Amino acid sequence: MERSYSITTRQGRSMFVNVYEEIWDESKGVLGVVLIHAFPLSSDMYREPTLLFGSLRSSLLDRWGGVKLVLPDLPGFGESAAFAKPPDSLQWYVDSINDVVKRENLEDLIIGGCSMGGYIALAYVERYDSLGLVLIDTRTAADTQEGRDGRISTAKMIATATRTFPDAGNIGRLTLRSASIREFVEGLSSKLISERSKDKTLLRSILDSQNPEAVRQALYGMAGRKDTSDVLRNYQGKVLIVVGEEDVLTPVNYSKEMANLAKKSELRVVKGSGHLVPFEKAEEFRAILSEWISTV
Repeated sequence: MERSYSITTRQGRSMFVNVYEEIWDESKGVLGVVLIHAFPLSSDMYREPTLLFGSLRSSLLDRWGGVKLVLPDLPGFGESAAFAKPPDSLQWYVDSINDVVKRENLEDLIIGGCSMGGYIALAYVERYDSLGLVLIDTRTAADTQEGRDGRISTAKMIATATRTFPDAGNIGRLTLRSASIREFVEGLSSKLISERSKDKTLLRSILDSQNPEAVRQALYGMAGRKDTSDVLRNYQGKVLIVVGEEDVLTPVNYSKEMANLAKKSELRVVKGSGHLVPFEKAEEFRAILSEWISTV
């Protein structure tokens, strides 16, 4: 069963959510799996999500009566509304995800995310309960001062461009009007997936459709995030860490460090993939996730 809806979060903004579920025993609880997308994309990066259920039912029958896979669009991305103003940390994103978790009544929860989504998942488990944590092409370290300055500079550049071209509407149209935005987008998109990927056009279409204000706000949120190494070190649940072998934005060494920090971790390095394993190697990612979920 598939359904989509918008929820008004505690920030008073509309957040779009996709839910894919399979229920086989209504007398038992449901396992919730929430996956948060990467920056600057949307839940569309998780391809053919219902295929995840293929091997899950037999492995989960004894413990749960069903599975819900929840793929939200972060505030401002996809079909979700942006915040009223830029956040100074990731907490508003975390709380928005928790509003969805409560709406779906997910008492048994696996929370995960890719890149920025991984930052949010780490911040989530510091405050809210979960059975397991999935970290994909991400890291625990906060930005260096240089990194923070770079994000804020880019955010200000986007603000200037949107004031100059208020009718641009989305990132794709803004790149046609602003050389600085085009340089930023082309530079970023070239690093998101491997050079050999056949999916560059699809990735760019997802990126181009995003709201510039969402991108600007997320840059401020990520610039303000704190180091979550202690969060991962103290986390009591199981942790799955997935990274593309060719990831240049969060290289494999970051994932190895996280695997050493976590008490109960499994590290999977995916060959032939860059920074977006669930997008670039969707079938392999689903197989890894399904196998790991059955052990939680």
